[in-house]
Amino acid sequence: MALILRCDDASLVVELARLAEEIGLSLSAEVVADPFAADADAIAVLGDVDPQDLARLSKPTALALLGVSPSVRDLATDLGHPTVAELRPLVSALALRGTSVHAWTASTKALEAVDRNRLASVVRGPRGDHRLVPADHGRLALEADGSLHDVGEGRDVALALAALKAAQREVRPTMPRVDGVDPQQVLDVILGPPRVLSDPASKAALSVYDVPLPLEELCASPSRAAFEASRIGFPVRIALASPDLRIADHPDLATGRVHNAARVRDVFRQIMTLAKERNDAARVLGVTVSATSASIASLWVRARALGDGLVAAEIGFADPHGRSANDETATVLPCRSDDLERAL
Repeated sequence: MALILRCDDASLVVELARLAEEIGLSLSAEVVADPFAADADAIAVLGDVDPQDLARLSKPTALALLGVSPSVRDLATDLGHPTVAELRPLVSALALRGTSVHAWTASTKALEAVDRNRLASVVRGPRGDHRLVPADHGRLALEADGSLHDVGEGRDVALALAALKAAQREVRPTMPRVDGVDPQQVLDVILGPPRVLSDPASKAALSVYDVPLPLEELCASPSRAAFEASRIGFPVRIALASPDLRIADHPDLATGRVHNAARVRDVFRQIMTLAKERNDAARVLGVTVSATSASIASLWVRARALGDGLVAAEIGFADPHGRSANDETATVLPCRSDDLERAL
């Protein structure tokens, strides 16, 4: 049975039919003035899209939105629709959806290094018994359901997989769940009587609701604090973790901009001594070691459009020493991360 495709431009139908034929995908396409008026397996639109149209779709639909703003594509993804900005990834997404497996869990061991690198940020295999393998004419195939499914070229497959994965709606638990903890105890913390919680307990309760929180670790010894600080990256902030001695009331029980492991150990001991002197009966869990939001050195960036989607970027230090030394570099964007690191 052919997949149903609705478009608002005849040229899209012709191009999509050609791309689908390359990988043996059967498409039944039609050109309509309102592609969102009826259900379809895929929709391709050239030009502006009203966000209200996206809300009219009654089932997850693969979308190719060409010439629209990134915010509209993000909205479509948030609504559960795999969304791409080109036609080739749309065809790959339809081919991948037809396999009835989560292709981002497939193994990529059989692929050449260039394709493994393209898929590295999306595919997290090997899991299960399916894998991505080379196909004819430089394309890839998904080995699943006892057969091979041609799914397109490496770049298109990577974009399609990213769109499919981003559109997956996770089933959220009806209540917070913590491994090794009785669910009723968790409810007692969150829904119990008003009381002061320690900083770690507060953040543990908030974490299940996707509240953005800084990277931090609770440490009960100076050696553990030094280890976690090294792992997080200096400088770090160290603060007492106690439900009885809040940092808002005792700001001297927190220290920011700690730059090395030896200093972390010293600060740990100093904070513990101060806490004991402040309230000998206070409950003390240890300290929290967290990434500091303060930057080590500020940068300035001057960007200039070069055409063809390229931007010349001049970068230099914005601190007084950097400005006086006229220390700066330049590169062209977009570029690979290792090229940017080399320029810096």
